[in-house]
Amino acid sequence: MGPELKILAENDSDKPVIIQTADASINGIMANPSISCNIEPGKKANDSITFSASALEAACISTIKDVEIKLLVLDPDTFQTIYKTDAITVSTSATDYVQEYDDSGSVALDRDGYKVVVKRLDSEESIFGAELYVYVENNSAADANPRCFYQRVYGQSFIFLQCSGR
Repeated sequence: MGPELKILAENDSDKPVIIQTADASINGIMANPSISCNIEPGKKANDSITFSASALEAACISTIKDVEIKLLVLDPDTFQTIYKTDAITVSTSATDYVQEYDDSGSVALDRDGYKVVVKRLDSEESIFGAELYVYVENNSAADANPRCFYQRVYGQSFIFLQCSGR
């Protein structure tokens, strides 16, 4: 597991809800924390948002200066989003810490404010198969949702990275 951000969530509605995360970053680096907190109507829940220690290590995050996160409130029957919060920022006492970014590697894309650098291919460590590590930087004015998708063209396999604003 890894570091946790403890939360108290309250459901003032008359229906059960699930709380999950969206658009999280630590020290300006996107993170993919986990929480799935079920809250019955009129109840409160103490829970934790957990950040993967291995993901923080891969991103060279050794000190947490600040966390920015949006929360989703979901309908437990349909998993449709009822509400998405604005960004919530939590700062630690590491106010003077400066996060360094390792953008070394092979530049795959550098245009329109987006930069994608291929870091490495790991086919040995993962139980899920080969993993491609990339560094993605968004210097555009818009939020971005980088996604990879798989495509076969004339029998050759390709993985595409799409960066779209939202």
